[in-house]
Amino acid sequence: MVVSGPGKHIPRVRTIITSSRDTSARARSFLNYLEYIFPSSLKVNRGRRNLDELFRIAEILKSDVLLLTNVNKGNPSSIEVFDVSSRDLLYHFLIKSLRLKSDYDKANLANNKRELCIKDTVQQCFTVNSFLVDLGAKRGKCETIAVIWFENECKIKFMNKGDELLTVGLES
Repeated sequence: MVVSGPGKHIPRVRTIITSSRDTSARARSFLNYLEYIFPSSLKVNRGRRNLDELFRIAEILKSDVLLLTNVNKGNPSSIEVFDVSSRDLLYHFLIKSLRLKSDYDKANLANNKRELCIKDTVQQCFTVNSFLVDLGAKRGKCETIAVIWFENECKIKFMNKGDELLTVGLES
């Protein structure tokens, strides 16, 4: 049993990130990127846990949302975001395109405390913008930024210190 001593602070976990069962290496990499990008998030390996068990973990950690990535033929296919207290589905997006930095270059995802700021957005992607805000993004200056634009679907490019980490196309 681990007990925190005086002066130890356990950071609040705002978002639990997990996937459907039996994920591929690419899907696990995608989850690692999401954990790196979203502030106060924690990736939980699903294993054989059912959805109720994942909600119980999220409740114990006093999380606000549970982000579930579904996988089809080895690739992340959709994102579902649930409110932990009500268990209501808040967002459902189909992943139409996905490009991870690790697809073309070496990626270093040191898990430091970070903030995510929305740099640019467009009206057609209002729901995507709301999704990012609900997962902890804000306006302002940060090292990690999200640039949102519309090109047949809402695209988000996540960058850290000017370096592209992940680009994803979402359709609601």
